[in-house]
Amino acid sequence: MPSRTWFMLAGIWFAGALAWFSWADYDAIQNAAATACGQSHVAQAEFSTCMTMMQSAASATMWNLFFVHDCLWALLPAAAVLVFGSVISRFRRRRVR
Repeated sequence: MPSRTWFMLAGIWFAGALAWFSWADYDAIQNAAATACGQSHVAQAEFSTCMTMMQSAASATMWNLFFVHDCLWALLPAAAVLVFGSVISRFRRRRVR
């Protein structure tokens, strides 16, 4: 069983990875929506209307990426940190005895 330190490291990794992935997904999806709406080629009123209509689709895409892709890729390294902590803890216990 890994010590509390390894659980904290895994938790910090998981939270940080989810925050990073969420920000990266939001940024990429908003940039794609802005490009699709013609960010620099149309008038501001038309761009605002298009972005308003795209927000529900962009939000759905972002949540889909969050649950399908990001949670898995944030959880796997956190689980690897716990496994590594378990191996190190066992090694130290055997060495002390």
